[in-house]
Amino acid sequence: MDDTTDTTPPEWFHTALSSPPRRGVTVVEGCEIVHHTWGEPAGPRTPPVILVHGRGAHGLWWSHLAPFLSAGHAVVALDLSGHGDSGRRDAYDIAQWTREITAVAADVSAVPPILVGHSMGGTVCLTIAAGRGIALTGIAAIDSPIGVPHGRRPTGAGSTRRATAPAAYASREELLTRFRLVPDDPWALGYLVEHVAALTARETQRGWAWKTDPAALVPVLVTPEELGPAACPAALVRTEHGLATLETTAAIARRLGVDVRTAEIPAAGHHVLLDQPLAVVSVLRMLLADWAGPGPST
Repeated sequence: MDDTTDTTPPEWFHTALSSPPRRGVTVVEGCEIVHHTWGEPAGPRTPPVILVHGRGAHGLWWSHLAPFLSAGHAVVALDLSGHGDSGRRDAYDIAQWTREITAVAADVSAVPPILVGHSMGGTVCLTIAAGRGIALTGIAAIDSPIGVPHGRRPTGAGSTRRATAPAAYASREELLTRFRLVPDDPWALGYLVEHVAALTARETQRGWAWKTDPAALVPVLVTPEELGPAACPAALVRTEHGLATLETTAAIARRLGVDVRTAEIPAAGHHVLLDQPLAVVSVLRMLLADWAGPGPST
């Protein structure tokens, strides 16, 4: 991989972004949920891959990874309500986001999906794996710190420091200089941090601001004891310097009680999508091959 201080994108990054997604909208309980789709299913029984972002992020944080998972699969990254380009609500909670994920999955395919969630997104997906919502082909949670309130940190993992920042800035350039990963992540690749920062900015009547509704940065806490047996294979992916500990990962695996795989990605912090993106792709490709069979020959 590139040095973490390098801001020059490698060729694979340009290749990924040369495959723009298709934009779709699913209305869930009166709120527009935007989703982005790459690829096509290899056959009528091929499960879609649903990618769920972390707290304060949005679906296009997966845009440099999703194309590499789309050989033979429809890969769908959604913006949870209050995030990205999706609509806003008066209040947010994990149950609401669960219903949004299940509605989008049902909208894009009748085949039980494979859910992949990072951070808070993995927490939400694990509650679905426990039998709350729809049948699944598989579930992968990436550095999802079950048992740790996602809202206890200043503004939550994957978000910018909006708690002490003005609501809007005069220019896009000024806003982008304020972008920070929380928790801090010295392993994040510079060009990927710049990429997701640019995708998270929006122009408003008051100036430039982040896309996330501050009200959506609510505390989210699910303990291992709340997770029941899962009815599908599962994978719990840790990072060497992330938030999911060995102890909590083992506890989650015991509660899921199915064919559970665990893995650790070295030299990565919590924001592994920005630290070791190709390692994430390798892990997910292996899971897709096992759970849904190989894609078409290339």
